[in-house]
Amino acid sequence: MRATRGQCVLVMIATGLPLLLYPVVLIYNLFVLLSMGSAHIEFIPLLLAWSYLATSTLYPGVYLYTFVQAIPELTAGDSEAAMGWQVVNVYYLLIVVALLFGVFLTASLGA
Repeated sequence: MRATRGQCVLVMIATGLPLLLYPVVLIYNLFVLLSMGSAHIEFIPLLLAWSYLATSTLYPGVYLYTFVQAIPELTAGDSEAAMGWQVVNVYYLLIVVALLFGVFLTASLGA
């Protein structure tokens, strides 16, 4: 299936929507960092929390980089290459969401 220009633009917009929540994510990350200093946390929950903090904090940079790489491809008419850059954002967001669920799961299990 060949990606069209419209599909690529739609994916660009859809993967950019989480940036609207970015101030909330930064506040959540700050609270997580503050709570880590006062409690003993096991290795796996700590690893998941730090991984989530790192990936969610770096997402705007990843989005901006892939956006800048995709625009010339899209204007040149190569929507396949532009879509390839945007798929990186989709997979990155899936990793961030999976890490967040891992943090919640380990917190609820008391691990």
